[in-house]
This record gives sequence, C-alpha cells and structure tokens, in this order.
Amino acid sequence: MAEANMDFYEFGYPDERFETVLSENLHCAICSCVFKDPVMCKNEHCFCRSCITKHLQNYHTCPSCNQDLTVESLADAPRIVRNLLAEQRIRCDYHERGCEEIVQLGNLASHVAVCGKAPVVCANEECSSEINREDQFRHESEECRFRKVKCRNCKEMGSMVQEIETSLGGLCEHVEKLNTNVNEQLTEMKTSLTAVENSFVGMENKFENRLEGMENKFENRLEGMENKFENRLGEMENKFEEMQKRFEKVENQLLNVDDPRLRDRQHEAMHDMESARSD
Repeated sequence: MAEANMDFYEFGYPDERFETVLSENLHCAICSCVFKDPVMCKNEHCFCRSCITKHLQNYHTCPSCNQDLTVESLADAPRIVRNLLAEQRIRCDYHERGCEEIVQLGNLASHVAVCGKAPVVCANEECSSEINREDQFRHESEECRFRKVKCRNCKEMGSMVQEIETSLGGLCEHVEKLNTNVNEQLTEMKTSLTAVENSFVGMENKFENRLEGMENKFENRLEGMENKFENRLGEMENKFEEMQKRFEKVENQLLNVDDPRLRDRQHEAMHDMESARSD
C-alpha cells in the first residue's frame, strides 16, 4: 500500500520517464513508481531502498507481509529484477531542462554525471546564477557581470581613471559653489519679495486711508450743500410769505378804492403779482 504525500521523484522513477510502459511487478508498493535501488524483505517483497527506509523509521514490519523488518535485515533485490530494470530506457533526470537523451537505466548515473543540461552555479565571486553545465564556461568568461577581466593597458587606464577622478573632484567643487550661489540668490529673492509685500501692504493702507478721507470730505461737503440749500429754501419761503402778506394788504386796499381807473390799475398790478407768484 502506497504512503500519502510521498516525493515520488526522490524515491522511485515516475512511469512517464520511461520509453515504454513497465510491468506492475517493477513498481514499488509504497510509492507506486518504478523501483529505484530495489531491496527486499525475507519474503522477497521488493521496495525502493529510500521508500522502505523511510517506512521503517515509524514502523518495524514489512508493509506487504507484516513480518518483522529492520533496515539491517534488508537484502538486495534478485539479480534478474535488477538486470531487467537496468535494460529499461529512461529519459535523463534533466529532461525538463532540455536534455533529450534516452538511455538505459543502468547507464543513467554515468550520463547524468556529465549531462550538459545539469544545473551548476557560477564560480565567480558574488554571482549565484544557476546555469546549464554546457553553458558554464561561456557564462563565467564572457557573460557574467562578476567575471574577472584581464587588463592589457592597466597603466594607461590608471592614468585615465586618475584624470577622471580629478575632473570629478573639480566638478563637485564647482557644483558646490553653484549650489552656494543659488542659495544666496534665493535668500536675496526672498528678502526682496518680503520688502515688496510690505510695500504693497503700506500702499494698500495708504490708499484705504486716503479713500476714507475723500469719502468723509465728500460727505461733509454734501452735508454743507444740503444745509445751505435748506437755508436758502427757508429764506425764499420767508420772502414768499412776506410778498403774500403785502399782496393781501394791497388787495384789501383795492377793495376800498372808488376810482375805477385806479381800481383797474390795481387789478392789473394784482394780476401781475399773481402771475409772478405762479411762476
């Protein structure tokens, strides 16, 4: 019976790696994959060495016959089983990395040891790139950004580097001076801007005060004209009342006159006065 959550690639060979379908007799009862380094109990029940070793960490019996079993009592599988397995054609361990080789299982280990698709880590310091073995030399000598490059003109390059460092030093000093000048100009501009703002505030206050003075002056002048007009109007009303009294007096005198001509003249004078009063 197979155990759950088993890493099949670690213990047995998956069926899909083989060129043909293999007999169930060549499959491990624990991982259900094709035997990898098969061993057996005393009743000749075969398992992958890794599978049965892991099983015996928790149990001390054979998973097939339940007989007592220890790692020390395990024996190699029969030669016929091992030879049959060795003849089966299997894909390389690095098939998923691009290796298309199909070899006999008995030759798999020797092929894997030299397979060009095997993963290797770049040997250059500070580089941890994983690459194919067949690409290792090109990567380490041509492509790796941490590779060591042999200098052919070190003295000339050293002089150039020194010149560049000197130029950079001068540029840094120049930039620092420019930065100082810019900061000083910014300070002056801020001071000037503050002065302009204060000047605008003063002008605004002055304008408001002047406008307020003009409004007060205009109101006072208008009030004076109103008073003068009222006084003049009062004088005219007084004169009119005086003329009206005189008119009434003349009218009373006319009523007492017997001379027709004089009466006519008085009527004419009264008519003129009424006309003047109407105007």
